[in-house]
Amino acid sequence: MKSFVILVLIVCSITITGCLDWNINIKVNSDGSGLITETTIIPIASPMAEGDDTFVLDSIKKSAVERFGAVDVKDFKENKEKGKIIRVVHYSFKNINDVYMNMMGSDVPKEQYPYRFRYTSNNNGTHSLAVIADSTRFNSYKEGMEADDANMPSKETRKMALNMVKGFKFHFSLSTETPIKNTNAVFTKNNTVEFIDVDLYNITKLSYDNKQFRKTMKNMNDKLTPEQTALMKKHKFIVETQNVVNITY
Repeated sequence: MKSFVILVLIVCSITITGCLDWNINIKVNSDGSGLITETTIIPIASPMAEGDDTFVLDSIKKSAVERFGAVDVKDFKENKEKGKIIRVVHYSFKNINDVYMNMMGSDVPKEQYPYRFRYTSNNNGTHSLAVIADSTRFNSYKEGMEADDANMPSKETRKMALNMVKGFKFHFSLSTETPIKNTNAVFTKNNTVEFIDVDLYNITKLSYDNKQFRKTMKNMNDKLTPEQTALMKKHKFIVETQNVVNITY
């Protein structure tokens, strides 16, 4: 069974750390410059933490160019507390138009990058930002949701899949320096637009166990229905599905 979970797992698996709890926030200033804050939290006992020597400046710089485009590594730090490794990297950029999010490898065409950005400064003192997403990114997810009871994986396969994704979380948001005046985004709070906030274990379990959830979400496209939006809020997960999110601030 293909699913959105598998898609996000692939994204996570090819990052510099192979994340368990992965958080990316992009803050855009009024002039189009800004800061990316990337936080990953990995249990010390996890195989991902064993023998990992990638959290050094040279590796971080190389990964930054591949994944984010024209950014500079501003600072990075690693702390260990309560059995977890917490890594925080700040990347600065001069122009959001030269920034993208690409976790799919260097051979992927730019138009298939998960997210690209287009900034313009308006004559009336406001600023416009378009967040452009790959229109095919939900195909695997929708195929998974279309599975009926007869085509569901076996109990053993479902258990294995749940064990694989346990603890995997992904959060991506974008903030603006000044308050957002207008946007077509569905999930917003103050000056922040939430694009993805997913606990992969919970969403996988829902897709396996809840027939109504599968039925409601299987037709998800670039425009969420009120029922789909309500379901997301009920189960506390966020997926901004629009191919272009426009923000004026």
